[in-house]
Amino acid sequence: MSTLRSQSEAGGESLLVDGRKVLETLRQQEKALYDLFTNPKHTSFRADDGTFVPRAMLDEQTGIFRFQFDDGIQMSASMVVAFAKLRDMIYENAYFVSLQPGQGYILDNHRYLHGRASFTGSRELLRVLVSPSIPGSEKVMLFDIDGTLCRSEALSIDAYYSCVSDIVGKDITHANTPVNLHGRTDLGLLHDILDYHQVPEKALVVEKFLRLHPQYLEQSLSKGLPSVVCPGAMEALAWLVRYKESLSHPKLHIGLITGNSRPNALLKLRGAGIDTSIFDLEISSFGDSHHNRLSLFQESLTKLQTRLGPHIRASDMLVVGDTPLDVECAKQAGCSVVAVATGNYKVEELASLQPNFCCSQLMETKEYLQMAF
Repeated sequence: MSTLRSQSEAGGESLLVDGRKVLETLRQQEKALYDLFTNPKHTSFRADDGTFVPRAMLDEQTGIFRFQFDDGIQMSASMVVAFAKLRDMIYENAYFVSLQPGQGYILDNHRYLHGRASFTGSRELLRVLVSPSIPGSEKVMLFDIDGTLCRSEALSIDAYYSCVSDIVGKDITHANTPVNLHGRTDLGLLHDILDYHQVPEKALVVEKFLRLHPQYLEQSLSKGLPSVVCPGAMEALAWLVRYKESLSHPKLHIGLITGNSRPNALLKLRGAGIDTSIFDLEISSFGDSHHNRLSLFQESLTKLQTRLGPHIRASDMLVVGDTPLDVECAKQAGCSVVAVATGNYKVEELASLQPNFCCSQLMETKEYLQMAF
């Protein structure tokens, strides 16, 4: 809401533009330009903590249109080139509002662009910004896979080390590689293995590994090495889907946060008989793009803020995992965390890290989740 307190000698009219009208014109007449505005790769906006977060100018799901002429936005080279055309179209659709002292207007800050004309003398405009979002209106639940939803140690070890060995032409095994596997990302684990065995040209090996590893996992599955659902996981997921559908507030989103690459994550889940359609993969984070697990949390938060809006916080996220690293990273990121002892760690070991809830199998989380959501 804006209200004029004192009027300038000349000029100072309020300048308003219906962003939705501009975008509809772009969609119909300038499709290539419109595609730039709906892609978060081309713009980043300053967050409350001063960092820049990738977000599209237009979020097609929420209808929120963000546009700034200040230092709170960073643009790709393609966006900079297209900026002049956008600016011209904005001014073609602009209109002036001349306010008298005491007069004002209320507008949707995510739809209408607003500014003012140049003026002489002094002018004072009072503004109040109100967020329409309801705190806690969106909640997110992110599941780890290995040891949380399914177990596939023999499968994972066979595929991982067979793939690495074939690529580098050297016998690299779990037995001759003293590297901890639990809670690690595929990318971080690979770098540690290559460093231990002093493998040169790591970049080429990494590129090959990420491309070929899913094929090795399929081969290991076909050899009879299983992916087995964890106790209580199938029943818990079935209940969670029903519970999600029954919720009117808050809205619950279910995703994955795993050290596996995306193809491998889906292979393991399907191998265990778990329906992957339960999970929203576009808010999920996978281990083929990050060296450490903590970075997965920031990636999921960025994806959620891009889709749902900047009001989403780490505190809206609940992570379910089975390792101390899951618990430690979730707490460090500011997320709630449920620790489940269906992997290689006992309830007592996980409970000592003080997660929000600790249990021996996933169905025991039912009452806690009903209170959390």
